[in-house]
Formats: sequence, C-alpha cells, structure tokens
Amino acid sequence: MSTANCFIVTVGTSLLRDDRPGRDLLQWRRGSDNQYKDRLNADPYQPVGRGTYSSDFTMLVDSLKNILEAELPIYSAELAGLYAAQPHPFENSSPDRIYLIGTRTAPGDFCAEALKEFLSSKALEHSAQSAKVETIYPQYLGSADDPVFAQEGLPAFLTACQDIIKRNKDCHVILVPNGGYKTLIAYL
Repeated sequence: MSTANCFIVTVGTSLLRDDRPGRDLLQWRRGSDNQYKDRLNADPYQPVGRGTYSSDFTMLVDSLKNILEAELPIYSAELAGLYAAQPHPFENSSPDRIYLIGTRTAPGDFCAEALKEFLSSKALEHSAQSAKVETIYPQYLGSADDPVFAQEGLPAFLTACQDIIKRNKDCHVILVPNGGYKTLIAYL
C-alpha cells in the first residue's frame, strides 16, 4: 500500500455560492447567497444538524453524493483543491486523512460539516476504512477585521496546522488553501 496523504484544507463558504455555470445543486438555498448567509449569521449559533437548517444540510450532502466525481470541483473551492491532487483522496483504498479547518460561524460550520459528511461517505465508497476526515475549529479564527483575529486567531490557526503535521509524520502532507483563509498559508 502506498503512503497515505494528509490534506490540510481551509474551509470557506463557497458551497453557499451559486455564481458558476452549471451549479444547480444549490437549488435548496432560500434566496440569494447573501440573504442565505445573512439568515445563517442572524440566527443564534447552533451546531449543524439541529435547528432551522438541518433539512438544508441533509439536502446539500445528499446532492453532493449524487454528483459524478469528475464534476465535484465546480461545486466548491475546497473540492476543487482536493480533486486537483493526484491521486485523488481515498483513491486505491488509501487511508488518507483530511483535516478541514473552519470557523465557528454558522456559514463556516455549515460548509465544513457538509464537506466532512460528504468526504466521509467518499472514503467508505472507496473502501478506505482507516481513512479519517476531521473538522478543526481554531479558537478566534473568524473575520479578519476582528481585532482578536490577528492576536489570537492567526496563532491558533498556525498551531492547529503544526499539530496536524506533527501527528501525521508518516503521511505526505498536502496543503489545500483553496477555501477560506488562503492568505494565511503564507505564514506557514
């Protein structure tokens, strides 16, 4: 068996965008992208899978599962980055590890958990039983204009990445900064 890959993926909210041709997957959204994000942010924060947006979450994950693998990159920046890697995640039953780094905001959590659910199903589909998909939410990783972001969020992000790399010394580590926080990769 080949060496497993360890993907460190920054997660944004591109799953909530609908501005690319052929993206009818997100018909489940109510209203425009900004209206949906505003509604997610306006509600009291609750983990995905409970509350107002649980049916939207389920519909999104189910929709992703029905898309051909070759078409996945058009649906989110994160999937575009992951599926640009060779080999693709979990190919050849590889016990790859994917770490999704997101924010504890309603839209960030929604997208990170949807990607986790979807990618976990892909691992099982490829019989990669020992594969791992995990979401990580560094404390204070949020809006770049928040004063605590530079003082606390950036160091927490860097620490999370360093911890992942240390725990996965037996893997090929691949950074996938296509989602949120692309500019933070320069600090690594």
